[in-house]
Amino acid sequence: MRYPSLVAAVTIFIVFAGAVLPASAANPTDENSTSILAFDIGAVRDDNDFNFLKSIAQLVAQNNENIIGIATYGEDTRKIFEIEHNSEVTNRINEATQFISGISEQNDTSDQLGILSDIYSHLSRKDSKKSSRIYFITTGRILGESANSRQRFLDVSGLFAKEGWIIDVLMLPSSHHEIRDTFEGIAETTDGTYYDLGDPTSLISFVSSITGTELSQKVSTDLNADNPSIQAVDVSPFTERMDVLFIKRPDIVSELFSPSGTLIDESMSNVSIVKTPNLNIYTINSPKYGQ
Repeated sequence: MRYPSLVAAVTIFIVFAGAVLPASAANPTDENSTSILAFDIGAVRDDNDFNFLKSIAQLVAQNNENIIGIATYGEDTRKIFEIEHNSEVTNRINEATQFISGISEQNDTSDQLGILSDIYSHLSRKDSKKSSRIYFITTGRILGESANSRQRFLDVSGLFAKEGWIIDVLMLPSSHHEIRDTFEGIAETTDGTYYDLGDPTSLISFVSSITGTELSQKVSTDLNADNPSIQAVDVSPFTERMDVLFIKRPDIVSELFSPSGTLIDESMSNVSIVKTPNLNIYTINSPKYGQ
C-alpha cells in the first residue's frame, strides 16, 4: 500500500481568517448545477480505502448542497441512489455505504466505464446544467482492463465534456501507480481534478478545494494508544477565524483545547465541527489567542 504512514499519525493543518479561498476557487458549483457521488464497491476490501471513501463522502455532503444521487459500482453491481432533497444526503450516504459493505464479489475489479455511462444517462434525464460535478471515488482496478481501456474512458469522458459536466477523480490509497494516467485523463478531459488520496499533498488539496480554505501544515505527530501527545498551536491576537484539520486513523481520538485549557466542542456558539473516520475539521470564530 502506498504512503502507509498517512494515517498512522495525526497531522494538523490550520488556516486563519484571510486565507479563505474565493468562491470561484473553492470547487465552484453553479447554483443550478447538480452533483453525484460515485462509490467503488472494491473499496470495501481494504479498511483504509473504505474509511477514506466514507470520510470523503461525508466531507462533500457537508459542503455541497446540490447532490442528487449516489452511484455505487462493482464487478457485477451498479446502482444509483436518487436524492430528492438535501436533507436526505447523509441518510443516503449511510444507506449506500451499508449497501456496498454487504456485497461480496469474487474479484476486486469494478465497472468504472459502466457506471460512468449510467451517470451520463442519469444526468441527461435530469437535464443537468453545465458545471454539474461527479465525485468519482475509485480503487482504479478496472473490470476487463485492456490496451484499449484508456481510449474508451476518454471517449466516454468526452461526452461529459461536451455537456460541461465535470468529473473529479478521487483515487483511493490502495490504487496502483500505473493506472494513474487513465484516470488523470478522465479528469483532464472534463476540466476536473485528479486527487490521489494516498498522497498527503493531494489529499489536502482536495480538502482545501471542497471547504474553500487554504490549509497549511502546522503539526505532524505519531500517535497510538500507548503514545498520547499534546501539541501547542499559536493563535495570534485579533484572529477572526481558525480552521483546524486533523488527518488521523479512525481509532485515534483528536481533541482541541483553548489556551485556557477548555475542551472545544460543538456546544460552543462559535464552534462547528465535522467528524469523519479520517478527517476532523474544527471551525472556530473569534478564537482566544495564545497556545
